[in-house]
Amino acid sequence: RGAARRALGELAIEAGDLTAARRYFVPGQSGPADLDARRRFARALAKQGQHAQAAQEYVESAQQLGGDPRVRVPLLRDA
Repeated sequence: RGAARRALGELAIEAGDLTAARRYFVPGQSGPADLDARRRFARALAKQGQHAQAAQEYVESAQQLGGDPRVRVPLLRDA
């Protein structure tokens, strides 16, 4: 199920529908629980050449999840 959602999300990125892609990668989650999903979304954006959008996703994730170094380190490592 997760792999299928990610594949659909990647297709949505290719089609330029980033709103739909976000829904596939980050389905209705919020807060710290969605960090992995948001990181996967940002990596998929970067993989498709959407570097500005990927960077924005990392920034928004860092802002939403606060200043906890346990959260920021994985984001900085990916970015």
